[in-house]
Amino acid sequence: MRNTPWFLHVPGIVPAALIGHVQQAMDVLDFIDGRSTAGGPAALVKSNLQMADSPQKQQLDQMLMQHLMGRPEVHKAFFPTKVYPLIYSKYGLEDTYGWHLDSPIMMGQMPIRTDIAMTLFISEPETYDGGELEVIVPGGQSVWKLKAGDAIFYPATTVHRVAPVTRGERRVCVTWIQSAVRDPQHRQILLDLKLAHEQLEGVPDLADAAAKVQHSFSHLLREWAEI
Repeated sequence: MRNTPWFLHVPGIVPAALIGHVQQAMDVLDFIDGRSTAGGPAALVKSNLQMADSPQKQQLDQMLMQHLMGRPEVHKAFFPTKVYPLIYSKYGLEDTYGWHLDSPIMMGQMPIRTDIAMTLFISEPETYDGGELEVIVPGGQSVWKLKAGDAIFYPATTVHRVAPVTRGERRVCVTWIQSAVRDPQHRQILLDLKLAHEQLEGVPDLADAAAKVQHSFSHLLREWAEI
């Protein structure tokens, strides 16, 4: 796991066997024009295909969600309260998703405020050229093209794009998370306190310090959480 105030990279969050199953499903299930799920200006810069809803897709969603939302580090970092239904996307030759900002509220089975975006990589990076996830953050631009089964989480408040694919096919799964703590800097402070508490807790002579860190975590979470 590599974590900053802006990004959480979780290698192997989905096992290879399940990624293979998703690949097979993406070979045979129906896909539709990806612009159907983009709103406003985003639809003008989007060119990809997205899996149509079906009972088979819903089964995939359930299997993947167990891994994506079952990891302790995801809960420590994001305090998830709602998750948008998964979107499975294919980017073929020259497909892209130009610079855009995600919709602040998405309407699925229930409205969700999009605090955190997630991309799960389904294709191995050597099977396609281009297709990098590029994210604008303070101080510059961050570029991500990860191994199959890896996920990157980042604030949905950032402007980002998928670079044009110049060879092969980029396959990913994306979703959005609503957090009980909407401010990414607040989430980072809480994560740092949680990790510090875990380190101190294992040292008998530092029990008092561990308790104080835990109390600070609890007070700040109570202050910042929106339930």
